[in-house]
Amino acid sequence: MTEVSLRRFSAGCNPDGSADAQTLAWLQSKALGFLADPPSPEHAARTVESFRQDARVLTAIHDHSAHPPGWGPDRPVATYATLRKSLNVGAGRTVPAQLVADVTVLPTHRGQGLLRRMVLEDLRQAAADGVPVAALYAADAGLYGRYGFGPATRTLQVEVDVRRVTFTSPPTGTVAVADPDVLCELVPLVYDEFHRATIGSVQRLWSHAPKVCGLWAEDAPDRDPAVRGAVHFGENGDPDGYVTFKFLGWQQRPLKIEIVDIVALSTDAHLGLWGFLTSHTQADLIRHGHLAPDDPLPWALTDRRAVRVVGEQDGLWLRVLDPEVCLRERLQDVTGDPITLRVRDELEFCDGAYRIVPGGDGVQVTRVDPDGPVDATLDVSALASAFLGGYPAATLERAGRIQCTSPAVAARLGLLFGSIRAPYNDTHF
Repeated sequence: MTEVSLRRFSAGCNPDGSADAQTLAWLQSKALGFLADPPSPEHAARTVESFRQDARVLTAIHDHSAHPPGWGPDRPVATYATLRKSLNVGAGRTVPAQLVADVTVLPTHRGQGLLRRMVLEDLRQAAADGVPVAALYAADAGLYGRYGFGPATRTLQVEVDVRRVTFTSPPTGTVAVADPDVLCELVPLVYDEFHRATIGSVQRLWSHAPKVCGLWAEDAPDRDPAVRGAVHFGENGDPDGYVTFKFLGWQQRPLKIEIVDIVALSTDAHLGLWGFLTSHTQADLIRHGHLAPDDPLPWALTDRRAVRVVGEQDGLWLRVLDPEVCLRERLQDVTGDPITLRVRDELEFCDGAYRIVPGGDGVQVTRVDPDGPVDATLDVSALASAFLGGYPAATLERAGRIQCTSPAVAARLGLLFGSIRAPYNDTHF
């Protein structure tokens, strides 16, 4: 019978800066779980540096019954990692979020409850520490609902036909090409302001700036020389947006430029950067994998079909751990009549009923008797999907994910959780 143990630890390094044996074994196991190449010593060392900067906590499960010639008990058979950053829940308000990443279980050990053990232990620790919500990106869309996660944001993959682009009004401001080393210093400053203004945004990791600027390739510690950058300056001369991108080569047709990262603090800056990109007439298409679903770009062109949607994917998945904190922060500005929600949670973090009472000093959220009268009932994963307004409560109600006592209640939920802008997150972890 398999004998396993779970260990939580921080990434460590040797005196020479290389990853210590425990961390290197974890990185090797994670790479195998994602069918990626094992990390080189240089890449492992830089990864340890980034993990330490973000205070990432690593979890490893070891099989003590393993023996050669297979991997021995020093190599994890399952990996998991967490770090804490802020999540924008609207109107510039943020809450702490437990970010879940690097989740793998080797094929030899699936079906033994290892993933469930890692998830539950982590969520219990986060809840005990007062973190009100957890977040992840789901490689398997059918897996994380059982733990109460639900998709909360979505993005579009688009291709923009450069030859068909004409703006209805010329973009304002100016754009200047920037060296990646210089741009890397600006990226965190611009993104921090963008994060404060964007519902659904997650605070970025330490490694994001060097990676999106090509100073650290995703799978190697070396530069990616193909990455170029540009900065947009507003009418006052201050930088208010940037883009990094790369040309995908002359060998393939049609010729494509791929956006690595684009962040703007205004619509003018956003469209100005797109104007710069589409001015590269050597390319036929501009490819972007993370366009917001309500992005104004198609409507700013005389031919909106120049922007072709080639895919759509859910983005950030949320798991509410403390409904009182989450609902109070999310709904601070709502008005109208009180409403009571019954939240079902098989893992019991949130199971109960919550009375939402708008007032002049902000909304009050209190637990009430779950056997008393309620206006709507939903499971915690549906609450996660409705929470930021990314998936309309009315749609979830029609799908049976929310049960309302009347059509008026369904409409009320739509107003409660609705958002003027679609929630958007482009921070990956």
